[in-house]
Amino acid sequence: MIYIFLLLGFVLLIKGADWLVKGATAVASRFGVSDLIIGLTIVSMGTSLPELIISIIASAKGSSGLAIGNVLGSNIANILLILGVTAIICDLPGLCCMNPSLPGPCYPIGGSGPTLA
Repeated sequence: MIYIFLLLGFVLLIKGADWLVKGATAVASRFGVSDLIIGLTIVSMGTSLPELIISIIASAKGSSGLAIGNVLGSNIANILLILGVTAIICDLPGLCCMNPSLPGPCYPIGGSGPTLA
């Protein structure tokens, strides 16, 4: 039974965020807001709002550790995902490229762009 509630909550969370983003985008478009502003504000708010709600509920129930873990985990995941996508798109310098005193050749991280070796 708990798995059904978990799955139902996950589906409702996804659909709720989707409805929020679509509705806010439609309202902003009617007022002539540019696509860039919509993308930077409304979409980011729509993806962060579920985390905010969960953190508020957890704090209200006395589980402040869950709220802190939610914030830290979300930020770590966002940073690593952005860094990973960037590394796929273009080469990032490896550690040895940043510190020439390290022995060995330079191995750029990720990507298929020009290498630094």
